[in-house]
Amino acid sequence: MDGDGQMPAEALPALLDALVEQGADYAKGNRFLQRELVATRMPAERIVGNVVLTKLASGYWNVFDPPERLQATRASALRVPPLDRLHPGYFFKNDMLVCLNVHDYRVADVPMSPVYNEEESHLSILVVLFTFPLLLVRRFFHRVVEKYVLRDFSPSRSSCSSGSRA
Repeated sequence: MDGDGQMPAEALPALLDALVEQGADYAKGNRFLQRELVATRMPAERIVGNVVLTKLASGYWNVFDPPERLQATRASALRVPPLDRLHPGYFFKNDMLVCLNVHDYRVADVPMSPVYNEEESHLSILVVLFTFPLLLVRRFFHRVVEKYVLRDFSPSRSSCSSGSRA
């Protein structure tokens, strides 16, 4: 949970339920399930980036809102991605999703109601527009090559080898 006070601590049990009861390996909050918040607080370019580029890059068509700050992860899911090679900044959560998908980990979206006060985002839309699309396109190709060419290319290998969760 980020320390900016935008995520209520009462939401943590729902994330743990997704891990324990639903069998997810990684659970994350999703603010977009609250439509009134999306319509009034989210810039259109953030929504488009989330819908198109993030889903395409990560390969998780059932999850949304990667930058969401409330997450829970099984220890086993943290052992697979090379954490020191994941993006060190705001893009970290997108990068994590790509790595989890390559290894067939289950990701769950959990509805969250963020707490928005009068704070302003320090994330520059211009920086995001010039960096995130390139990073997402690169991660898309990385995921496709890693998962579908390198891991599943040989007919002699089973899809369950190499630490895969399938």
